[in-house]
Amino acid sequence: MPYAASNAAPANLVRDFYRLLRILGVHRWDSGNDGQSLRLGTLARFSQLLADFEHTRRRARWTEKDGESVYLGGQSRGPYLYLTLFNYLQYYAKEAYEDYELRFRVEKDYGFHLLESPLSEDQQVREGQKHYEITATVVDSAMLDWWLRGFGKAVSRISKTKIGGR
Repeated sequence: MPYAASNAAPANLVRDFYRLLRILGVHRWDSGNDGQSLRLGTLARFSQLLADFEHTRRRARWTEKDGESVYLGGQSRGPYLYLTLFNYLQYYAKEAYEDYELRFRVEKDYGFHLLESPLSEDQQVREGQKHYEITATVVDSAMLDWWLRGFGKAVSRISKTKIGGR
C-alpha cells in the first residue's frame, strides 16, 4: 500500500526523502565537484523544509474552539498530510520568489509552441511578420535564463522587470 494511502503508521517525510536520494544514487556524488556540491546544498535545503513542515504538523497544541480551550492533536499520517504538504510547498514556492514581467521577441519557427503552452496565465502575444513578441509574468531564475539562451539568436530584446515590491 502506498505511504500516502495508509493511516497505519506516522509518515516520516525526511526519512522517505533520504531513501529516495539513496535509490537515485546521490550518496555517490562527488561533493568536491562544484556543480554537484550546489545540488547537494539544494537537496539539504529541501530536507530542512520537509523537517520544518513535519515538526509543525506533528505538534499538538491547545487552541480555542467555540469559546473553549480544546487540545488539538498533531497530524502525522494519511492522505491529508500529503495534501497539506502539497499546499505548503505551493505557498512556499509562491512566496519565496518575486514575480517579473518578461518581454522578449522570438522567431515564429521557434516560438509557435508558446501559443499552445503559454509561460503564464497572463501571457500576451503580439504577432509580427517573422516573430512573436511575448509578455508574461514569470519567476526570475537560472532555469528561465537557461531556457531563453537555448533559443540562441532566435530570441532577442529580452527584458525582465520586477513587479511590485515584496
